[in-house]
Amino acid sequence: MMEYLRIENDFPRISHSAVTLGKFDGIHRGHQKLVEKIIEQKQEGAQAVVLALGTASRTILIGDLQVSYVAVGEDFRFGYERKGTPAMLKEFGKKYGFHTEVLPKKMDGRRKISSTFVREELNRGNMEKFRFLMGTDFSEQSTDVDTISGATFSSTGILEAVNDALSKAENA
Repeated sequence: MMEYLRIENDFPRISHSAVTLGKFDGIHRGHQKLVEKIIEQKQEGAQAVVLALGTASRTILIGDLQVSYVAVGEDFRFGYERKGTPAMLKEFGKKYGFHTEVLPKKMDGRRKISSTFVREELNRGNMEKFRFLMGTDFSEQSTDVDTISGATFSSTGILEAVNDALSKAENA
């Protein structure tokens, strides 16, 4: 069973978690790979957490989430002026007792799959490529927001998109 929360101030305490960190501005194939990795950790008793933050706080990871595993993409950045790198996150992991896995970007030929690539193909109207990059079907029937396989994308809809991706990964 999955649960998603919009947290404004205080994070809930979780005794053991596997976390993926990122912007998650649309759940494309690269993001899906990160979600799959944290779902794998559920077999070890961890709670899977998708943390969509501008900055990753050590207090949140160590104190509130008691993280044991973190999965990030190779281009993940965090902290002040986005100067934090995956290598720094690995060092924090050694110091605070969690494993960090840095995943290479998923590729489409020679191009890295990214949110920018997805938006470019959508703006071009290349729906076949868009569907491939998203790993899902696209519906143009929504009136005020875009809906992708039942996942709503709007300024407040990222949680629904993450939940949809988690459901797909759990059922795979």
